[in-house]
Amino acid sequence: MQLNKTIEMRDGHRRLISRELERFDSTELTTSEYERLLHLIMEETEEVRTLNDKIVNRNDIKDLSSELVEGKSYFIRHRVKDTKT
Repeated sequence: MQLNKTIEMRDGHRRLISRELERFDSTELTTSEYERLLHLIMEETEEVRTLNDKIVNRNDIKDLSSELVEGKSYFIRHRVKDTKT
């Protein structure tokens, strides 16, 4: 898979996670609905991690450190946001 396509896929999953986290914070759901939504968010997070690994393992990536920082920053921001609620 091409690097740019992998990065775009990862970014799409990130946007989905962000959108669902906002929904998680702002929507009145039942306990079981919250649990399902949380499970889906966790699955998407795992997919982002998998795509991050594919990106990192590419031989042709030129700016690996900025990719790593960007990926880690994203997860840290969302984890901090989750602990505030």
